[in-house]
Amino acid sequence: MSILILCAVTFVGAVSFADEREAGKPAYAEKKDFCIVCHEGLKGGLKRPVIEWRMSVHDGSAGRCNVCHRGDPGVNDKKLAKTKQSGFTGKPDKILIADFCGRDGCHAAAAGQFRLGPHYPSVLRNNHPNCASCHGAHNIQRSTAGIISEKTCSSCHTADFSRNTVLFIRETNRAIEDMGRDIKYIGSKHGDTLDLQNRLDTARTRFYRFVHVSPKEEMESTRKLLGVEVSSLEADVKTKVSLIGRIDLLYIVMVVFQLIFIGGISIYTLVMYSKRRKYGRD
Repeated sequence: MSILILCAVTFVGAVSFADEREAGKPAYAEKKDFCIVCHEGLKGGLKRPVIEWRMSVHDGSAGRCNVCHRGDPGVNDKKLAKTKQSGFTGKPDKILIADFCGRDGCHAAAAGQFRLGPHYPSVLRNNHPNCASCHGAHNIQRSTAGIISEKTCSSCHTADFSRNTVLFIRETNRAIEDMGRDIKYIGSKHGDTLDLQNRLDTARTRFYRFVHVSPKEEMESTRKLLGVEVSSLEADVKTKVSLIGRIDLLYIVMVVFQLIFIGGISIYTLVMYSKRRKYGRD
């Protein structure tokens, strides 16, 4: 099974607004989203989507409500903003969520991966699990291993399978992130990172496929292969980092030695100079 689905139902999107007012039509405001203005003034469930969106990764991005929900956010009139002609969609059908957030310009690649994975047939049959099952509908967080939930997985899978799979994903994700930082560090020290980076990219791609695409019957073999790749790469990265650490230490020792040597020469020179002056006066 794959647990992290790279697709999210969002409440936000990007729009362009009309610059002019036309007689007999509602007023437009440039770069003002009246969907947000209106819903922030409401109560309960009608206000909650905006509150959650404010806490999501999409707040402040190029997107606003109409990217997902369509409609016309630039018109200050509820009925005209949600006309059939504007393509307004309220709550999408669960079976359409992958299409809903996989539109061009949004999460098309992630939706494509999701459709290849083992969960999509389940969506077609039972409407679950879809993008919102992991990512949420409005309070959408960054796609990290942290959003994976054993509870979500165990709603269909056994507790042991869910626990082991989630643990493997989190540990592998952490290892890949750590190696990415270490490889950048090696590069900052002018070390050769080409081979390491290529291997990391290969492991990362395989990991993403494991998480999003691999059917359950292939997961064990993929997990073993990933484990070997990641362990081997970790060892090589740590070796280079350790070597750089030893070189840095040697450099520091050499600098300290040079400073001590120069300091000693300087003190000796001052002492000899003082003695000569003293003998000269005598």
